[in-house]
Amino acid sequence: MPNQEPVKLVYLVKGMHCPSCELLIEEKLRSVKAVSSARASQITGKVVIVYKDKPLTLRELNELFQEEGYKFVKELPEGNQNKWKEFCLSSGIASLAIVLFLTWQRLGLGKFARVDLTSSWWAFLLFGILAGTSSCAAMVGSLIVALTKQWSQSCPTTNHSFSSHLAPHFLFHGGRIMSYTVLGMALGTIGQKLHFSPVFYSFVVLSVAAGIFLSGLNMLGITRIPSLVNLFPRFFAIPTKSTKLPGKVTPFFWGMSTVFLPCGFTVTAESLALASSSPGKGGLIMGLFSLGTLPVLLSIGLSSTILFQNPRLSKLSLKVAGAVLIFFALFNLNAQLNVWGYKSLSDFSITSAVARENPAAHTETPLQGKVQTIVMEASAFGYSPNYFKVRVSTPVRWEIIDKGTSGCTNAIISPELFEGEIKLSPGKTAVKEFIPQKVGKFKFTCWMGMVSGIIEVTN
Repeated sequence: MPNQEPVKLVYLVKGMHCPSCELLIEEKLRSVKAVSSARASQITGKVVIVYKDKPLTLRELNELFQEEGYKFVKELPEGNQNKWKEFCLSSGIASLAIVLFLTWQRLGLGKFARVDLTSSWWAFLLFGILAGTSSCAAMVGSLIVALTKQWSQSCPTTNHSFSSHLAPHFLFHGGRIMSYTVLGMALGTIGQKLHFSPVFYSFVVLSVAAGIFLSGLNMLGITRIPSLVNLFPRFFAIPTKSTKLPGKVTPFFWGMSTVFLPCGFTVTAESLALASSSPGKGGLIMGLFSLGTLPVLLSIGLSSTILFQNPRLSKLSLKVAGAVLIFFALFNLNAQLNVWGYKSLSDFSITSAVARENPAAHTETPLQGKVQTIVMEASAFGYSPNYFKVRVSTPVRWEIIDKGTSGCTNAIISPELFEGEIKLSPGKTAVKEFIPQKVGKFKFTCWMGMVSGIIEVTN
């Protein structure tokens, strides 16, 4: 007599190497009369089936999916005893990657690649290489990892050679280099009309960070949450399957769109292209800069492709990549909170550093005549000191000594204290005069929000 109680079984499945496999397996199982529901996960390599009565045997399941090449290996208990071990391993690897990135950021290597209109063309290549290992990696690198997952979904290992998995990456970077070169030529001719404000850049960062955050959650196993590309129309998000090379068009346009992703190094290159007043020079500056970012960013993409397609490593790689993407999304969100003058995690490091190293910063700035003068040094590492105390309704003279700023730290903004930005030049002292109009703690930051400080206005 058949069992009338639903039976829930968990299976380990081989050959399920891409997220598109999940939907195919679920739909085919649900078409079976004995199956009540089914859920597959490419991340865990498991399929959970709830039967109405008598369960299918492993042989019957394998016969059902013989054409697709999926193999049901064995039944598993519902609880996964290795889950904690997998969590610790993926968390450890992701934490190591994050620590290495933050350490690299703190080294401030951007100061060693100073470029201007008299620099050689090789200098712009080097400038691009450093950008690829710094803030460009945080934004563009995260985007590449998120897109790689989607490209892998549209290009199953069983149907295409490994070269077809690489094609979207080369198309992506081809579009990226072309768009940067064209923008450089435009900036060299009518650049003033194409200059984007920090507000525009901030909205772009927040939009992309939100998409990257969703992709990170998706990779961690929350499959019902859409990834970055699912937020766009299908014809743009998913490579066309009618072409011999998956993603023959869409990866190219994704690469072109990265010209709007802000990065301190990118804006420095854009400023020089603008100052060149020549479409030829402007195009070369931006083209060589984007070419310099190619080695690191391409390595990120190709490494992701290899790991996502490896049956043994794909599950671990997806979890590590998901955790890293979430970190980069929050990292960029925190930076934009600084740009807009809101409280952020950066405030804790500022106040703790002041209490530990510079308690004198809590005292009011002495008056020199009728002006309060504050002096600060700016470098690729940050601002020192980064906490000041001034009186309200009293003129402030802010002297900023450039000790070797990088692409991000070479301009300072503080929307609540003054309009515009303070541009810095190596070896020179920039001066900004303003009158604080209200009491409170106001944040100043580099225009990308990566480095910040506080000016406290009192009565």
